[in-house]
Amino acid sequence: MHFLNDQLHQRLLEKKKKLDDLRPLPPSFIFKIQEHVKVENIQMSNEIESNILVLGETKMLLEDSYGARGKQLREFLEPTDPEVIEIIEQFAKGMDLKELQILTIHKIIMRGDVEDAGRYRSGKVGILNSNYTPPQALDIPIHITKMIEKYNQNPKELLSIELAAWLHLRIVQIHPFREGNGRIARVLMNLTLLRHGYPTAIVSRVNRADYYDGLRKADKSDFSPFANFVASRVEQALDTYLDVVDPDQESLISQR
Repeated sequence: MHFLNDQLHQRLLEKKKKLDDLRPLPPSFIFKIQEHVKVENIQMSNEIESNILVLGETKMLLEDSYGARGKQLREFLEPTDPEVIEIIEQFAKGMDLKELQILTIHKIIMRGDVEDAGRYRSGKVGILNSNYTPPQALDIPIHITKMIEKYNQNPKELLSIELAAWLHLRIVQIHPFREGNGRIARVLMNLTLLRHGYPTAIVSRVNRADYYDGLRKADKSDFSPFANFVASRVEQALDTYLDVVDPDQESLISQR
């Protein structure tokens, strides 16, 4: 059983093929995409964290910007950070997800913000805009282990975008960390999209209501709305990429 709308899925496949046919992408294209995403994210990141992972064709940049506490572009984790490079390369090569990767990513994106970055929570937590109750702290390791096993095996043969959305959902349901669960869920979702050749999905303030609504429905066992929400974000990203290499922008391609 698949959860994506058939027409949406077909559009995604067609647009991804168009993008794949243009690879390898020229450096000027990568730069323009990064700049576009950066500006868009700064403008739309009020009240909700946004994690963007842009994997060029050979360069990697992890950008974490958010405005929930009156902040704008907070920090860059440069491609020279060996932890970032290793994690992204492992995902890009299709290696299995591991618990150490999850803990390392959380440590990276939350360092300087919380004392327990990279460590599971030790107490109870609640989820914003949800009546869902996460598991007790003592049960987190077993939930994470089961999540990783299902992700790596994908027994239901979820489509790549469905798998990315499912991983996001399970992270926020388990809520393994005291803070930063939404952020790491979006990072892992986007890493999954990258490893399957899709651009990353940006969840912005404009999409906030649909984002939370999809998560609430998924908590009640209706996964389709959230999977299609993520797919719609991926389609917008594909449209952005393809707009840059539109016939009006042919000069970009010729610069290879």
